[in-house]
Amino acid sequence: PRDGARFGLVLESTSAIDSAADFAFMDQVARAIEANIRFFRKKELRDSIREHACKQILSLPEEKGIISSILDKILKISNACLPGCCSYVGLLQPGGNQIAYVSCNSRSQMRGKRLNRGAGVSFRCIGPDR
Repeated sequence: PRDGARFGLVLESTSAIDSAADFAFMDQVARAIEANIRFFRKKELRDSIREHACKQILSLPEEKGIISSILDKILKISNACLPGCCSYVGLLQPGGNQIAYVSCNSRSQMRGKRLNRGAGVSFRCIGPDR
C-alpha cells in the first residue's frame, strides 16, 4: 500500500474488555506500535540506500573530480529519504577555519560557497577552534 504495509494486533485478555476506555487504550497502543514499525522500516530503507551508495562509490574508478561525482550521487540517493530538503556537503579546509561547500542537491544553492569559522552553525558540528 501507499502508506506501507499494515499489521494486525491480536490481544488476549483473561477478563472482559467492554468499556470505551479499554478500546481507546488498545487503539493508542496499536497506533504507537504502528508509528514505531514505520520508523524502523524507514531506518531499514535508509540503511539499505546507504549500503547501496557505498557499493557504488567503491566501484568507481579513481580519477580527477571523483569526490564531487561521489557526493553528487550520494545527495541524489539521499533525496529519496529526505524529500523536499535542501542538502549540501561541505569539506573542512586545511587549517580548519573554513568550510567549502562542494556539492548540493537541486533544491540548494550552496555549491561553491564558503563559510568561515565563527559564521553560521556548521562549525558547531566540527568542534571548537583548533
